[in-house]
Amino acid sequence: MVGTKNVELVEFLVAWHLPNLVPIWQFYSGGVWDNGRLVRPEERPAEHNYLAALAQDPAPQVRGALLDMVHEWLLRLPDRWDHQARLLPYLLNALVDEVGELRERAFGCMEGVGEAHEADKLRDERDRQ
Repeated sequence: MVGTKNVELVEFLVAWHLPNLVPIWQFYSGGVWDNGRLVRPEERPAEHNYLAALAQDPAPQVRGALLDMVHEWLLRLPDRWDHQARLLPYLLNALVDEVGELRERAFGCMEGVGEAHEADKLRDERDRQ
């Protein structure tokens, strides 16, 4: 997944939308017209937070794979700092996992992300000078 156009995919996986944007159809119980067709609220597709579902999976292997994936994204995505607020909660969630090994891995991931953040900030400061 590490590529150049990841914004929409990550937003889709976490069911993210602008917090101050309220869809107009939520104000009308009878539905709204969309492309010449009346769409009722119950007919609208549901949004699912797929990463949250994986973070709550009963299998520690699945939660560990999610942890590794989020860590990799936060280190390698070109637009990783745009996604930081969307992805960090999954690392924080792993810090309180019931499996001790996952908690330790999450702590290591947080340290790695922090080191990358410091390195990027230092590089930005050098570029400004």
